[in-house]
Amino acid sequence: MLKSYKFFLDEEHIYEIVREFLNEIRDFVKYDICNLIYVYSDMNYATVLLSCCKDEENNSRFQDKLIDLTKKPHSNLFKLATEEKKAIIFSHSNIQNSKADLYEPFIEDIKNEVYIPFLNRDATALIGCLYLGCYDPDNVFKHKYLIDKKFLSKLMSIQGAFAIFYDKLREKWYLGKLIHVMDDIVSQRDPFMINHHYNVANWATIIADELNLSKDKKKELYLAAVFHDIGKLYISESILNKNGKLSDEEYNIIKKHPEYSYIIVNELLQNNIAKIVKYHHERYDGKGYPEGLKGEDIPFESRILAISDAVDAMLSHRIYKKPMEVSMVINEIIKNRSKQFDPEIAEIMAKVLINIKKRNIGILSDPNTFGTMNIITKAKTFTMQGTIIPSKYGYIFQPYKGYSMKEIEQNEITDICFFTEVAESIYEYEVKLRAIREEKMYIISLVPASLTEYFNMIWDSKGVLSLDSNKKISVDISKISGNSLMFAVKKEEFSNSIDKKTYCFDIYFEDSSSVSVTGKIIKRYEVGYRAYCVFNYVNIPERTRDIIIKHIFRKQGELRRGIIG
Repeated sequence: MLKSYKFFLDEEHIYEIVREFLNEIRDFVKYDICNLIYVYSDMNYATVLLSCCKDEENNSRFQDKLIDLTKKPHSNLFKLATEEKKAIIFSHSNIQNSKADLYEPFIEDIKNEVYIPFLNRDATALIGCLYLGCYDPDNVFKHKYLIDKKFLSKLMSIQGAFAIFYDKLREKWYLGKLIHVMDDIVSQRDPFMINHHYNVANWATIIADELNLSKDKKKELYLAAVFHDIGKLYISESILNKNGKLSDEEYNIIKKHPEYSYIIVNELLQNNIAKIVKYHHERYDGKGYPEGLKGEDIPFESRILAISDAVDAMLSHRIYKKPMEVSMVINEIIKNRSKQFDPEIAEIMAKVLINIKKRNIGILSDPNTFGTMNIITKAKTFTMQGTIIPSKYGYIFQPYKGYSMKEIEQNEITDICFFTEVAESIYEYEVKLRAIREEKMYIISLVPASLTEYFNMIWDSKGVLSLDSNKKISVDISKISGNSLMFAVKKEEFSNSIDKKTYCFDIYFEDSSSVSVTGKIIKRYEVGYRAYCVFNYVNIPERTRDIIIKHIFRKQGELRRGIIG
């Protein structure tokens, strides 16, 4: 019997193979540099995927280098390769070449360059390029190389590997754009749900990590979580946003959304992801929908998605309810083990909830991350919601409709921060900007902001902020520490920008006691329909700080007893 075997290499191994081919081509033509370059679809930027220099110490100099194709387009040989769609052989030292002074070399002091374009499948657009550079002015690239069998064999191997890279990059962009479009629609139809699917995806990812699921399973679960409610696009906004109990007829309409989601996801993504989505409202005891599956008959990933969905629903604000306290959510999970939830997954979820902590690593590796970008310029502050899409070269932030970057002058920017909410925690990242082009922000890196001192934990209590002697507003305390706290309030209730005023803040604890602190609002940003503010204490007595820390530790102890008991 004839058997065939297909070997799948991961990206790292493909890179090593391609690097070998690049070195061989460079040595074959006796050049100094050979770069594999990826060109963005908008033709505004390109980047060096791999760099193979004769002097290996220079590899890091060019690796991942971003090329701005919008600068001096008249002198850009990439543009020439795009227009002519054929190899460009150029000598910068050839005095007989009338264009020698017109085009600048890609790399300083390079005398001879070759650009071999890689086109898309229908040969209509440039998607990449093989670059060869030489410092020796006499070593002009010979046209005969382009018909040499050995040279062409290596070139075809590189093109094949590049096609794999390109398909992977396009897949990521397809998913990113798809999720962004869905977010845009949801943000307009139901602002209370704008980050629900991201929260569910992150709870599901945390559980998957605890269960040591494979990378592929985690990816399927994440995508299923992101798209689990997409079927609600078929349901009337009057039902989705109803402020009160649904009628039986309305509830039956809502119950159809998993099947609607299945139909959409089955068309867009893999069948297994659609299956996870379809059964995310089944119950372990068989009393769920749409098919009343029971226990092990429910797909395992659907059981993870079910509890992740339920936890976020309990912890989140809705038009018809307030969020539950974490301790109450834990009690609900324990109470519904083997009823609504898989008992093993319920145990893991309960333990996760009492150990909520910073999980910066991995948050930004998802296909999309919803959040808020705060851009501070010398003249004003811009706040816009949108999604972060990661790439090999950094990140791209794309705002939702209704926000515009046209007024932002890049050289006027003094500070940029990105905020996102994950697992009931707000995470802040310092943004290192590359460029702003065509309503997109190209980002070099996102670095987690440093943590505050003293013990810090998620909170679910009330507070009162005194704006002046006459005006006070009630707020929700979402995080508290010995140095500061974070509170949330509806955007329309508190629109004050950051100022240097000192405010009075009353913190109310669960035992009905309270303390008053003074401080300043050092940050304000919007996530969804709410404004979050960071309030730093100023000149508070150590006795008051001790009271706050005592309550923090008591709260942590109660949560631990809730799960152990």
